[in-house]
Amino acid sequence: SGSWTRVWSTTLGEGSYSLDGLHVRFERQDVGGVRFGSEPKAGPSFDGWSEVVLHFGRAVGSGAVRVSASSVLEAVAGDSVSVASGSVSVAAGGVLDVSGGEAVRVVSEAVSVESSSLLEASSEAVSVVAGDSLEVFSGGAATASVGSAALESVGSVSVSTGSSVSVSA
Repeated sequence: SGSWTRVWSTTLGEGSYSLDGLHVRFERQDVGGVRFGSEPKAGPSFDGWSEVVLHFGRAVGSGAVRVSASSVLEAVAGDSVSVASGSVSVAAGGVLDVSGGEAVRVVSEAVSVESSSLLEASSEAVSVVAGDSLEVFSGGAATASVGSAALESVGSVSVSTGSSVSVSA
């Protein structure tokens, strides 16, 4: 009933072209089917397509975006995922795992990390730099175990604990 709309094309020289990770933006429209073709037709034109998965994004307005799942929510991106908001909240009932291949960066006017029982940081090198004052409070045990530790402050440094503070390098 509908007509086909071309949303992507490329010109190839000799050899092959991998579509792995291809990201195509097109105008919002109903999608009833997807087809691939080549001109001139050559065989085999397409190889290794038994495991191909096509992901379709969803166009949303400039208002609120809500994504919910009753059990598992998985977001996969070959290149990058960007979330920008006035307030971003991530909560986990059990374990919240944030990992980066090279680096995980948190930049903010105020960063707060709280733990009811144990706060642990382990790294090859830990560097803490404070422009004004640096305060570390612990009701139980605060432990830092690193290859090299650097603690710098332009102003005052305050470390207080109800039990014990252990820093080993």
